[in-house]
Amino acid sequence: MSEEEKIKKFLEDLNKSEEGKQMLQSLNPIPPPP
Repeated sequence: MSEEEKIKKFLEDLNKSEEGKQMLQSLNPIPPPP
């Protein structure tokens, strides 16, 4: 698994949790595309 894939999976897991979602939104005010 490449670093990029690890990061993608990490972000996907974060997005699945409410806390992670809120944290990502506070870091990144522009909502990511679906």
